[in-house]
Amino acid sequence: VDQIDQQLAGQPTVQLRLKQTMARSYGNLGDYQQAESLYLQALDLSPTDAQRAKLQDDLGSVYRRSFRYDDALASLAKSIAIAEPLVDTTSAESLRSTRDLSSTLASAFQERGVVLMSTHDSAGSISSLERAVRLEQQLDGPEAESTATTVAALAASYGTFGRLLEAQASYQR
Repeated sequence: VDQIDQQLAGQPTVQLRLKQTMARSYGNLGDYQQAESLYLQALDLSPTDAQRAKLQDDLGSVYRRSFRYDDALASLAKSIAIAEPLVDTTSAESLRSTRDLSSTLASAFQERGVVLMSTHDSAGSISSLERAVRLEQQLDGPEAESTATTVAALAASYGTFGRLLEAQASYQR
């Protein structure tokens, strides 16, 4: 990481991409402390709201996977606060015109729903996951893999909180 800073001084865009990629890799390997450090460094380099929203979403995922739920919720709240005002959710066409940001918003709501399921907040979990499903359906359609993943998370949340008929209906979608 120090070499990146030294050799790529004056190239913040390249530093940002490398740090984001390395953070994602460390997170996938389970080294959450290193992933967190790199995401925070990348956040300092990010010049746009869209990048900051994505980085906060990714950081929230790292916090969730390391069972730091309060940190995860804070990071995801930041991602949603950045992305939501910039995304027009009134139509699928509007969502698609801001595809990356819309996808980040849907992801942040999904992550938030999973964290809230882990903390036993049934209303918050289901509400967040329902919002994520609506966004995914508008963005990619009801048959898309991203939609199916989010619907499965919603079904799991329904099941976790004893809403078994809704869970079954979701799994059958």
